[in-house]
Amino acid sequence: MELFRQHRPELEEMLRSGAIRYVVEWWEEDSLDIDENAHIFFQFEGDGEFIWDFLTPRQLHDELNDLLAIAGITWEYGFELHFGSNILYPPDLAGQPYYEISPQPPKKWWEQVFDYLTGNGGEQWVRRKDLPLP
Repeated sequence: MELFRQHRPELEEMLRSGAIRYVVEWWEEDSLDIDENAHIFFQFEGDGEFIWDFLTPRQLHDELNDLLAIAGITWEYGFELHFGSNILYPPDLAGQPYYEISPQPPKKWWEQVFDYLTGNGGEQWVRRKDLPLP
């Protein structure tokens, strides 16, 4: 929450400038060893590419809504058990996933056992290839 509050003035300025490219909410695979699994990231254009990613605990809901309203984005806090994503901006892509599973080569039996024992599903998630480039 502190990181979000620290960068909020910069985020507001960039949202007002129209440099926004993507706003995406995403969720980590839920686990007992993490407090929150929900995130939101902002991707901006400009002299280089700027991406800010923040955890989104329920306590930030109102502050995030006020910030997102600058770009005309409505948002409700959501919880997902499994990794996933949802584009909030641009409007023509809103509601679509941002990430997709990257195809992986077949694994040997011992790699599968290792993934199972470490809780790694072995999935690799990447930005969807059909999305417009920033």
